[in-house]
Amino acid sequence: MPDPVVPGPPASVLAAVSGSDGAALPPSNPAFTGRATFAAQPDTLPVPASLMTEIVAMPSSAYLDADVEIAGNLTVDGSFSGILPGQYLISPAVILSGTFTSASATLSAVAAGTVSTGLFAAPPSGEVIVEVDVVVNSSAASAVGFALAATGTVTPVVGHVIGIEQSSLTPYSAAHLVFPVTGLTAGSSYNFDVLFGIANGNTVTAAAVSSTATTVTTASKGGPIVVAVKAV
Repeated sequence: MPDPVVPGPPASVLAAVSGSDGAALPPSNPAFTGRATFAAQPDTLPVPASLMTEIVAMPSSAYLDADVEIAGNLTVDGSFSGILPGQYLISPAVILSGTFTSASATLSAVAAGTVSTGLFAAPPSGEVIVEVDVVVNSSAASAVGFALAATGTVTPVVGHVIGIEQSSLTPYSAAHLVFPVTGLTAGSSYNFDVLFGIANGNTVTAAAVSSTATTVTTASKGGPIVVAVKAV
């Protein structure tokens, strides 16, 4: 009776976990050629010698079907197409001038398509964080609400409504608003307007101002309105 065959490690670890040009694999880019290899820096804990000598030619774009844990620095010689948590999905919208007002208790876009995220593609997680920095002023002490909605609409509200109380003693205040948004379809495009609302028939104004003056005056009220979208 022959001895049982005990499976051992593959002859090439990289070749075993890499693939390219298969029908079930991500679309390849015929214009790209490269290689996958492991390396270690001098005077650091080296990777196993069997991997140090591994070089697998990639005739086109390819992927590694493996879980990778990196304890140290990751260096990418070229482009990186993955999306990392905290990564901006679009350059932040920065509004440097103008006043944007609402005098209604019903949430509405103060400037549809302008005070907005801009068009971005949802990450694989389907979750993003939208951050809004704005200086607001109210005509009287009042509750003020902020929210997001798909551009050009006011319902449904995306994520959550954020409410603050504007004091008559501090009519100008800087707000940093954080909206967690879930349930997006990965790869689909979205654009969210920022909605304002204020109670009791008062008026809320966002003051977009660009200034580099080194002297503070009574006119130094306002600042850039910034809307940013980050992956989760």
